[in-house]
Amino acid sequence: MGKKFSEKKFKKLSLQKAEEIVNLYKKGFSIAKIAKKFNVGYLTIWRILNNRNIERRRFRELLEEEIKKVVSLYNDGISSPKIAKIFGVCKKTILKKLKKENVKIRTLSVSNRKYEIYENFFDNIDTEEKAYFLGILYADGYNNEKSHTVNLSLIEPDKDILYKLNKLVHPTKDLRFVKSKKRKDNYNRKNQYILTINNKHISEKLAELGCVQAKTFKIIFPEWLDKHLYKFFTLGYFDGDGYIGTNEFAIAGTESFCKKISEILKNINVNSYIRKNGNISVVRTGGRNQLLKVYNFLYKDSTIYMDRKKLRFEEVLKLS
Repeated sequence: MGKKFSEKKFKKLSLQKAEEIVNLYKKGFSIAKIAKKFNVGYLTIWRILNNRNIERRRFRELLEEEIKKVVSLYNDGISSPKIAKIFGVCKKTILKKLKKENVKIRTLSVSNRKYEIYENFFDNIDTEEKAYFLGILYADGYNNEKSHTVNLSLIEPDKDILYKLNKLVHPTKDLRFVKSKKRKDNYNRKNQYILTINNKHISEKLAELGCVQAKTFKIIFPEWLDKHLYKFFTLGYFDGDGYIGTNEFAIAGTESFCKKISEILKNINVNSYIRKNGNISVVRTGGRNQLLKVYNFLYKDSTIYMDRKKLRFEEVLKLS
């Protein structure tokens, strides 16, 4: 008369598996998922449920207070499938209610993120920590604008700085550890930690702020910063690409960048000079009195810095 049902559709299951199917259905699992789990057809599942007088779930309307909770959970980052399971409805019902409440639905790429990320961190550079980290990214960061990937790599003794930035931007993602390999020339390289941020918005924002790809010969001092943030940006840049020696403080960069650093130093009564080596310039100053002024300028009221360089500065100045 009609087509015969396949053996799969009417496969016999043990009493134990039948009870497991009932329990899964009561917990909110769909017929499709249960059928797939036991490698049987939908009709087999329905037959088991009907034989035990299990009432079939119907689509239902969410109550007003439930809709408010749905919106709250979604805004807190909970996915629509998880919310659907909480309320015993399908994902489409949740998305329909969210749209009706004018909630912006997350894109698939955002929904599929494995790690939490605060992508608006660099949108407005208005604090010490943001200015400092922008400075260190100017110096040591690499912004791949094509792949929208930002990398910051520091040697093992300076990993605390990476942990601080990681906590602010990418708190659930671990830093990557790279063990040093001995080179043929026996150069003693150090172990490194790497922070990687894969985010289009952050990559594009940093590029807007002057932290562009292949920036070595392009960087310009961000004079758009509020002047009270200059010191924090400079400290971050110094920690990334600065030098403190026995009797010398130095920062490398483009000629225009170094001229601005020299101007900042002049404003705190520090004399400096710039030497150019090809496309790279270096601004330098020396002498204990000059270095002490630079030290006080950079570290007074600063809460974020590399301990290693601050201690080196204090050793040079013989500060207790």
